[in-house]
Order: sequence, then structure tokens, then C-alpha cells
Amino acid sequence: MAKEKTQQALLQLPAVSAHETVSVLLQLPEETEANLAEAVQLQAEALSPFDEGEYTVAWEVLSKRDGMLSVWVAIASNEALTLAWHETLSARNQLATVRLDATPLCWMQTLVKREATLREGQALALVRTAKEQLLLLFVKGEPHFLRGLPPEAADAEVVREVMGVLTQAALQGDVP
Repeated sequence: MAKEKTQQALLQLPAVSAHETVSVLLQLPEETEANLAEAVQLQAEALSPFDEGEYTVAWEVLSKRDGMLSVWVAIASNEALTLAWHETLSARNQLATVRLDATPLCWMQTLVKREATLREGQALALVRTAKEQLLLLFVKGEPHFLRGLPPEAADAEVVREVMGVLTQAALQGDVP
């Protein structure tokens, strides 16, 4: 009975596919933690491909190291959240507090726990599910990039995205 209630509750959480979301790992000075909402919102304004006021931002602090915060940020259009969820969250003033990226972040955390090689150096993982395809880049066990593709994306499209992720990571110094 408890398991059934948990599953029903999970199905009612707002969910946006990774291919409808902009996800990014931000490295912010630890002192921004006191004003994290404002710092993330400013970064989201610069990164969002959506019109101003037409998107929702969610985030999670992944780690604190060497005076820096690693913050996973997800940006989704309000349209993708569906009208019913957006109105409910807006009325509760929770637009920037509800996790939008739960599924990809859960995949990343689960993969790192299950596969020790992902905790060493750099690793690229491809997860294909019935609802989407995820390209995940890890550096020493921490997620650095995520690209989501729709489930029907062709292999050539996946290869193109893999090359894009690796090129972007190399330009940022995340891979040799």
C-alpha cells in the first residue's frame, strides 16, 4: 500500500524531459550560497533560450569544494511544464524551487554509484529509455554535461550530439 502511494505521488510531480530542458553545471564561489537563488536566476537569464518570464529555473547544489559550489541547473519553458502544473506552482510561489531535472539527475547519481569507473577521470555515458536518450559526461564522478534527445532521434543525431558534448567539454578544459 505504501509503495503504491509513493508511485502515485511520483507520477504527480512536474516532469519535463531532458530534451525539453536546458541543463548546465555552474561553478559559483561558495559565498554566493547565501544568495543562491539570485545568482542562479542571473545565470539562467543569460543561458535561457526561452523568452523572459516564459521559463522556470530549478537547481541543486551537488558539492562544495575548494571554496566553490557545483550547482546543477535546469531551465524549462513554462509551456513544457503544462498549464495545470505551472498555475499550481505559480500560485504557491514555487516556480524556482521544484526540481525539474529529477530524472536525469537521478540517472547521473545512480550511474556513478553503480559504476566505479565513472568516478575516475572523464567518462561519457549514453542512456536510452522509452521516453528519451541522455548523453551524460562525468568528470571524477561529477556530472558536467547533459544533452537530452527525443526517443526517436536517429543514431546519426546521437553521434552529432556526442561530438558536440566532447567538443564543448574540451573547450572548457573538462577533457584532455
